[in-house]
Amino acid sequence: MAATDETWWHQSTDVRAGDHVYIYVASPVKAILWRFTVTGANVPLTDDEIAEYKSKWRRKMILKRDREYDRAKTGLDTLKMYGLSSVRGARRLPTALEEYMESLDL
Repeated sequence: MAATDETWWHQSTDVRAGDHVYIYVASPVKAILWRFTVTGANVPLTDDEIAEYKSKWRRKMILKRDREYDRAKTGLDTLKMYGLSSVRGARRLPTALEEYMESLDL
C-alpha cells in the first residue's frame, strides 16, 4: 500500500460515507491487511481513469486507511473460522467476523 493513507478503489457495491471496507490480499499473503473508512462514494471515474485502468466499473469510492492488521491474526483460515465463505469480490462480513476484526487490539 502506498505511503498515503487515502486512496480510491473501484466501487461495485452500494457503500456510503462512514462504511468500513476491509482489503484482503490474495496469495501468497492470504489475509485481510487493512481497514478503510469510506469518505466518498459513487464518485464517477473520469474517462482517463477508465482508459488507464481498463475499468469495467464507472464509479469509485474514496477510502481513508485507519487500521493495519497483523496477517497472523487475519489469515484465510481465521476468516473462514468466523464464517467467511469466499474472498472473491465485494461482500458483507459475517457478524462474528466483523466483531472479531473490531476486537483486535492494534
